[in-house]
Amino acid sequence: MNSKRIVVLCLLAIALSGFACSRGSKHSGLFLISQKGKAGYIDKKGQIVITPQFDFAQEFSEGLAVVSVGGKFGFINPKGELVINPQFDGADSFSEEMAGVTVNSKSGFIDQKGTLIVSPKFDGVQGFADGLCAVRVADKWGFIDKTGKYVINLQYQDARPFLDGLAAVKNDDKYGFIDKTGKVVIQFQFDDVAIWFFRVKEGWVSWPVAVQMGEKWGFVDRNGKYVINPQYEYACPFHEDLACVKSDGKFGYVDSGGNFIINPQFEGALDFSDGRAAVSIGRRYGFIDKSGKYVINPQFDSAGHFIDGLSFVFMTGKDARSKSGYIDESGQFIYGPIEIEVVSEGE
Repeated sequence: MNSKRIVVLCLLAIALSGFACSRGSKHSGLFLISQKGKAGYIDKKGQIVITPQFDFAQEFSEGLAVVSVGGKFGFINPKGELVINPQFDGADSFSEEMAGVTVNSKSGFIDQKGTLIVSPKFDGVQGFADGLCAVRVADKWGFIDKTGKYVINLQYQDARPFLDGLAAVKNDDKYGFIDKTGKVVIQFQFDDVAIWFFRVKEGWVSWPVAVQMGEKWGFVDRNGKYVINPQYEYACPFHEDLACVKSDGKFGYVDSGGNFIINPQFEGALDFSDGRAAVSIGRRYGFIDKSGKYVINPQFDSAGHFIDGLSFVFMTGKDARSKSGYIDESGQFIYGPIEIEVVSEGE
C-alpha cells in the first residue's frame, strides 16, 4: 500500500470516526487535507495554512499534532513547525500534556517538550484521562500515573479510561467499574460499555453511560442504577443532550429520560455536534437538526461530525470516481471535492 493511499485512508478514518471531534475551543481551527499523497491543513475558510508535506498527520490536540516524515513520528505546532523532531516508531496525540510514543514495539510517554517521562515498556497504552492512563503488558491491563508508577496493578482483561473518577474494567468476561484506588464500586455485570478513550479525551462522554446487558443496551448512573433500562440494539453516549440508539434495526435519538425525540428511521447515524447529526436513509448521508428536519439533504456516501462549522464528507461522482472534501453548514464545499483513491480490502 503506497503512502498516498495510507494518508487518504487515515484522513477518512479520523474524520468519519469522529476521532478529531471536540467541543468548542478544544478544536484548533485547522482541518486535515491530503494532496498528492501528503498531509497538510486548511483553516475553516478552506485556505491552506500548512502546506501538505507530511507522510501522515493527525488532528491537533493541546496545540500540537502528530506527523510522520520518512517513517518516523514527531509533532508540529499550528505554524507547521516541527517542535518535536520525528524520531519515534509511532505516536499518539497529546492528552493532559502527555503523549504516547512507540520505540521498538514498546510504548511510553513524552511531555510537550519531547522529554521522555515514562520509558517505553508497555505493549499497549491508551492516554491520560482524569490523571491516570490504562496500560497493557501481555494480556493484562492496569493503570499508571504520570510518573509511570502503577496505581492499579495489571490484572484486567480490558480497561477503559477514567471518567469522573470511575473506570470500566473487565474481569471474567464482564465489565464493572472501579474507583482510583481499584475498589469495585459497580459490580461486574455488563457485556460492554460505550466508553472509549478518544471520546473521553474530547469530552464526548458523560454520565449516564451506555452499557450492554445480554443483547440489549441501556444507560446507568454513577451508582450503577439504570436510568434507561436495557432495550436498544445499540446505544451511543449522550452528546448535546441526545443519544443515538438503535431500535428495530433503525437509528433514532432519545433524551436522558429515554423518550424518543427523533423516532428510529435511519440506517446509519452519528452523534449530534454543532446542533447537527449525519444520518442515512438508503445509501446516502445528509444532516438533520434536533427536530429531525433535514438541513442538508442526503447526497454523500459518508459524512463526519460538524466541528467548528465544517464536516468532512465522501461521495461518488457521476463518473464513478470517489471524491472527498469539507462542507460548511449550508452544505457547500469550502474545500474540494477532490478525487481520492479507494483501497479495496486486502490491497
